[in-house]
Amino acid sequence: MKPYKLIAILLCTAFASNAQKLNIPKGKTFEITTRNKDVGTFKRDDIYTYSFKSLGRNGEGNNVLECKIARVIIYDNRSGKVQLNTDSIRNTNLYSTEALTALALLNKPFTVTINPKGEVVGTAGMQETLQQALTQWNINADVAKNILKQMPEQISKRIDDLFFKPAQAQQAKPVLGNADMANQFRITNINANTLRAYASSATDNSKVTHEYIVDKETGLVKSSTKTEDARLTPNAEMGIRANSVSKITLTQAMTQASAHPLPDTAWINMAAKLSYWSAAFKKGTSSDSAKVYQFIKNPDSRFANDKYYLTRRLDLVQSVRSDRSYLTYDSLLLETPNKFLEGNQVHLHNKLHTALSKQGAQAAYELTKYAYKTNAFDEWVQYSFSQYFRDNKDSKTDDVSQKRNYDLLALFKTNPDPVYVRKIQPLYMWAMARKQKNNIPLMLQTAEDFEKMGDKDMQVGNGGRYALLLYQMLVAAKQTEAAQKLMDVTVQKLERYTADTANADRYVHQNLLAGAYYMQYLNRDTVADPQAMQLLAKAAKYSPNSRAERAYGSNYDRFFLGTKDSYRDILISKLLDAGNEAEALAMFAQHINAAPENIKEMQDLYVKKFPGRDFKQFFKEGIMSKWAMAPAFTLKGIDGKEHALTEYKDRWLMLDFWGTWCGPCREEMPKVNKFNDEVVAGKYQNVSFLSIACNDTENNVKMYLDETKFGMPVAMSDGEVQSNYKVPGYPCKIIISPEGRMIAVDFGKDWLSVIKNFSQL
Repeated sequence: MKPYKLIAILLCTAFASNAQKLNIPKGKTFEITTRNKDVGTFKRDDIYTYSFKSLGRNGEGNNVLECKIARVIIYDNRSGKVQLNTDSIRNTNLYSTEALTALALLNKPFTVTINPKGEVVGTAGMQETLQQALTQWNINADVAKNILKQMPEQISKRIDDLFFKPAQAQQAKPVLGNADMANQFRITNINANTLRAYASSATDNSKVTHEYIVDKETGLVKSSTKTEDARLTPNAEMGIRANSVSKITLTQAMTQASAHPLPDTAWINMAAKLSYWSAAFKKGTSSDSAKVYQFIKNPDSRFANDKYYLTRRLDLVQSVRSDRSYLTYDSLLLETPNKFLEGNQVHLHNKLHTALSKQGAQAAYELTKYAYKTNAFDEWVQYSFSQYFRDNKDSKTDDVSQKRNYDLLALFKTNPDPVYVRKIQPLYMWAMARKQKNNIPLMLQTAEDFEKMGDKDMQVGNGGRYALLLYQMLVAAKQTEAAQKLMDVTVQKLERYTADTANADRYVHQNLLAGAYYMQYLNRDTVADPQAMQLLAKAAKYSPNSRAERAYGSNYDRFFLGTKDSYRDILISKLLDAGNEAEALAMFAQHINAAPENIKEMQDLYVKKFPGRDFKQFFKEGIMSKWAMAPAFTLKGIDGKEHALTEYKDRWLMLDFWGTWCGPCREEMPKVNKFNDEVVAGKYQNVSFLSIACNDTENNVKMYLDETKFGMPVAMSDGEVQSNYKVPGYPCKIIISPEGRMIAVDFGKDWLSVIKNFSQL
């Protein structure tokens, strides 16, 4: 290379580097809009617009800017729907503290100091503005503390990222800061006033690109795009707990300052005080009924037609949990326009029942138009409404009420949407046949219609339940051939649905299939018919083996059909009677592990059938040895002491996963605390107890224990223990054996008797 060419390049690079220094003229106004979108494991999508006005330079030569957050759009990570849009503020849902922080700072000025290198070196006013808003809204102390600790730093970092730094011309770092992917920017001149800085880098696991378009005179970024596509490994410092995928796109654009709608401060203040994060209507960790009823008694006319206000009002009344609150809740439900309940499954489900009983079939039907595309409609139809058509000797349903139920069923059929009709068709067919149960031709025609029904209609409308109910009607009417034909077709369908791993309701169909085989077993001569045992064996085969397989919706199917949770116990008894000991004992273990609440019943059966054998030894070697090993943990207790799994070696340990925010947890807590008192008193030999508070704060737990005077030991979750133990919901009881093996007890089952019986073995 010739010398003069080398000199020219060096001069050009020096010029470009110097031009990148931040030098914003006093009085200059501008806006920067950013969008951060990640479609990988950690989904997020948000848009922020920052409004700036240069206040000139300070004595140290740094740029001082007045900054406002002018506009924010945050999308929900799961649904993709808008969670917050400050241009349409009344459609906000305050599901996150990020949205709460955005509203606290919206259009509120604070100052940012940025050095010539483009680095934020200080802010002023942001912390105070946040503190004032959080105090005014009575935000929970722990939540407010975390916001004040984290959010100013995060916002400062976001603002810092808006400015190009001359040092970046030497090295570009990827979004997630993987040092091994660092790469130099390539600087090129677009024209006399603008330069382009570009860098890209790739490894086996990641690919990163950065591009900035920079104004030479001011050093401001006109636009930028950053992308990262990476496979990430666990990293405790970054909060990554498992192998993950990052697919991030960050875009930025500078525009002239523009006018934005003034914030609706009255609505924002109302929304924040009614949010989950506020303690405005609480006394300690519980709802303050006096404050709630005072609020209900004096509604704010400014929000009489506001969806957020009306639905949060319903939430507040529900949180009180008293006879008076139930009556108040029903009254408010009927006052709330249907359109404001759209998308709210809890209130839709509850209003369907209230509207039908108090306003009639037409009112309930109008409400279903807002509910039928949600699970609220499906669950109400299958769990509640369908019960009105059962023959129930204890039912107090009068003729007027029953007519109203059939009127609604008839209205269902008038809906023009085939999706709607598909959801109610199986119920309608069975209910009409049930209404005319002496009409054999109608019954036979309905059976034929079920046999011809397509898979989609069967699955969406829970056709398996109603086909089996019709089978029972045919058997009772002595239509044996038609009954068996319907059963055969229904079983074929249920077997296919159960085998389909892509079918979200396959466990519901599995339970129906088990019940179908059991119903056939009952209709056989169990002594003379060799096929009877085969049917019972299939019923046992399809009996659920876990909480997931038990399927919540199947409880209602069993209630309708008169079937059981499991048929293994019946098969075990039959196998032992037939002398098939090996198969029976193998099923013993399977049955107890699937439903530990049956331990006493199975122990009694074992002792009866094998009087000379030791059930304790069988339990330890044949059952308990198959349990999974409990994951190790070391957790900090609210008393400051550490609780490690190793401390409980050679003892039975009952773990209770819960939270102060969990209604069912709080309802059973007196029973849990009494159990702990009995453990401490020595009532349960060789048993220890530990509760683990999840998704909670130490302050909330301490307040709750102070309020209730409970003395149980509580360890705070580290954010991982509930995942390691595969906790499906709260509360959750897991029992750990003296050898360190674990078994879960399903919610609603008698965990107290389980630990008592286990500890005696």
